Amino acid sequence: MKKIDQKEKIIFLHYKDKIENLEFDEYDILGFLIFIRRHIYTDREKYENIIEFCDLIAHRERNQGKAINAIKGGIYNQYQTRDDSNKLKGYSGIYQEIWKKEWENFFDEFKITYNDKTILEITLCIYSLAQYTKYIFGKNNKCIAEMSLFQEEDGSLTISTKEIKDNTPFVNFARYGKYDFKYIFPCGDIDEEVETYRDDKNILRLKTKTGTILI
Repeated sequence: MKKIDQKEKIIFLHYKDKIENLEFDEYDILGFLIFIRRHIYTDREKYENIIEFCDLIAHRERNQGKAINAIKGGIYNQYQTRDDSNKLKGYSGIYQEIWKKEWENFFDEFKITYNDKTILEITLCIYSLAQYTKYIFGKNNKCIAEMSLFQEEDGSLTISTKEIKDNTPFVNFARYGKYDFKYIFPCGDIDEEVETYRDDKNILRLKTKTGTILI
């Protein structure tokens, strides 16, 4: 971890207060991820998946990282599944328990008070921010895939990747939840831009651009 200077201490305390009091939305988390990015980069193994989203927030068109490697792995293996599994060959996403453990380690290291709801709400903000991220590849920087959000029957929220090509599958890259869905899109595919916000009771909500409340 890089040393935090005097000015950064003020910035850090601002975000720490919002996180501990559950007063943040995705725009706070956007700034927070950018802020912590340089401080956790030297701990890539410890914070591999958090760093993946720090980079994603900084660069919405990605040509490197875990997600693009997974996308390319699925393409190169022609979306074949592993033996006796529905998982794709060459495709490696983020497991919920590892994601949760990374955030627990982070909060412990930076002395931020948290609980399961903290991680649930931070994840909702990050997934919302990740919607429609583009993944590019090759000399011409051609967009080959993007991220989409899906609602699952068990109440979890999923980030899926899909190649920009007909007849290719959505592939689960990361999943978290359980969330309390107020509205469910057909087949769970959230095909409209979403945004988090706090309502007048300070409950973190996820809504579409037309105002439909999903969570």
